[in-house]
Amino acid sequence: MNREFLFRGKSILTGLFVEGNLVIDRNRETFIIWFNHKQKECWTSIYPYSVGQYTGLKDKNGKKIFEGDIVTIGNDLKAVVIWFNGSFRFQDELSSKATYF
Repeated sequence: MNREFLFRGKSILTGLFVEGNLVIDRNRETFIIWFNHKQKECWTSIYPYSVGQYTGLKDKNGKKIFEGDIVTIGNDLKAVVIWFNGSFRFQDELSSKATYF
């Protein structure tokens, strides 16, 4: 099984989310590295609390789902995507229990 390892974090410079490879240097600074449209390597500092890993799933519109995203299940249930006990799961906003994907 091939799985894409991709991370997302909020840029300190622009306040926008960026996707790419996660790097934490020896000074504990957190960066995302990606390649722009000219295939040039780009680095941006991100807020460590904003880091989320790609789950490998997409929503009904084809948008990637990351850890920390809030999703709607059915018509009413809102849940946060979390990493728990070795897998990505949904956690109901009102519950401490995690449910499997």
